[in-house]
Amino acid sequence: MKLNEAADNGGRVLNVIWQPEHDAIDHQTDYDPRMRVDAGYVIILEYFEPEP
Repeated sequence: MKLNEAADNGGRVLNVIWQPEHDAIDHQTDYDPRMRVDAGYVIILEYFEPEP
C-alpha cells in the first residue's frame, strides 16, 4: 500500500530495506536479556518538483 501511495504521489522508489521479526539479546540488563524485535521496513523515495 505504501509503495502504491508513493507512486501515486509522483515518488520513485529507490530502495526498500526490510528487517524480519527476530530475537535480540540486551547484554546490559540484570534480568532476562532476550527481547523480541518487531519486523519493520524503510522505504527510500525520490520526488521531483514539477517544472513551472
